This record gives sequence, C-alpha cells and structure tokens, in this order.
Amino acid sequence: MGFELEGSVLCKVFDKACGKNGEKSAEEALRTLMDSFRSFTEGIQLKDDLTVIVLKYK
Repeated sequence: MGFELEGSVLCKVFDKACGKNGEKSAEEALRTLMDSFRSFTEGIQLKDDLTVIVLKYK
C-alpha cells in the first residue's frame, strides 16, 4: 500500500521485542519482530529476500 514502518511505530516494535528491561531472549525478540513484520505486510508478496539478525549483549 506504500506505507513504511518508520519512526515512533518502529521504536514501539523494537521496545516490545526487547521487553521492558531487555529481559527477552534473542529468540523471543526475533519472534516478536517477525510477528510484527508479518502483520504489517499481511497479504503482500515480498519482492526480495529478508534477513533478520538479533544479537543480545550480555
């Protein structure tokens, strides 16, 4: 539809993925990010590859 996932909305997605104090694991963060991505792109076929890397600093 031409919309972009940007700015404050993107910050909210990352905040949700990491948890309040970064308590979520990398696997949980990836799952949340991908769920948000799929919801945002629902019904739209990707035209390119998608790569997502989640790193958790300990």
